[in-house]
Amino acid sequence: MGLQSEYFDNTISGDFFKLVTGSRLGAGVGREVWTCSLDPSVVIKFETGGGSFQNVIEWEAWQSLRWNEDSAKWLAPCVSISTCGTVLVQKRTEAMRQAELPSRVPAWACDLKLENWGIFEGRPVMHDYGLASVIMGRGATKHMKRADWSI
Repeated sequence: MGLQSEYFDNTISGDFFKLVTGSRLGAGVGREVWTCSLDPSVVIKFETGGGSFQNVIEWEAWQSLRWNEDSAKWLAPCVSISTCGTVLVQKRTEAMRQAELPSRVPAWACDLKLENWGIFEGRPVMHDYGLASVIMGRGATKHMKRADWSI
């Protein structure tokens, strides 16, 4: 059972899903990520389970850090979020190769896995930071750490 059949089972929502989504890029613990057929420069992230609030965490982290150039440059920008937070629109990144992973990352960066990172505007960024509530707790400092990639 896929996202479409589980959550978009009536005519209007099913039609809308088919109109705005392209291909499924992947899925994690609590979300599925799809290309956007209306704007290829963004992806659409759908929450698939209750209680994780990964979209909301990602949105709040972006809203808090987007004005801080030192921090914002490490994050894929969020564009919009639905009222309840179940749908998030984020700038799309390009796939990153292991050789492109930075050797140093911000001290607040966590969950260092290749699949959580991509290239945006020529630089490495986190495109999956919905579990990074540590950003909000520790705060975004300028301190850097040696990256220990879980590959």
